[in-house]
Amino acid sequence: MLVRVVLGRRVKSRKDLMKLTEDDTNYDLTLLLSGPKIPLPELIKAFKEPVYLVTSKFDDIYISKLSRSLGILLDGTFVDLGNVSLGGIGGIETYQNIARLIQLHTTLGKSKAIITSYFPPKGFGDRLRSLNVRVGLPEITQVIYEVKPSYFISLGLEDYVGMINTSTAIILNERKVFTTSLNLTL
Repeated sequence: MLVRVVLGRRVKSRKDLMKLTEDDTNYDLTLLLSGPKIPLPELIKAFKEPVYLVTSKFDDIYISKLSRSLGILLDGTFVDLGNVSLGGIGGIETYQNIARLIQLHTTLGKSKAIITSYFPPKGFGDRLRSLNVRVGLPEITQVIYEVKPSYFISLGLEDYVGMINTSTAIILNERKVFTTSLNLTL
């Protein structure tokens, strides 16, 4: 599965959107980590593939409501993509999203899942070097241990690719990323 990951808040103009749509790669889906600064419906129409959004701590309730009405919000839910479920932990109601994902995963019973989050799990790509502290959420680490997704994708303070329990974790440095491609083997 070929996934385009975009840090939505860096899409500030139509010029940024043009950069994204010039890529003629055939993606299976585009994952927005945070809402864009341009109208969301315009961004969705620009892509050929399905688009899903996970809110960030910078988004407001308007982005959440609009993306829910457009059917692209992943916060606290799973979307069935055939052989895999795609779930999200957003930045607006993070702890409610976590509780819902755990509950839904046990109800759905899907064996393969991809979980994405705006926040990193504690201990992985979350070191604030200037203070030498970890800023990730331990509750997200708990979700990874309970749900055991095939992949966990999030933003962090530093790049990290490795294993957390039985899941492949891909933490993207939010200071560097605008867009990236991930080829996920399921």
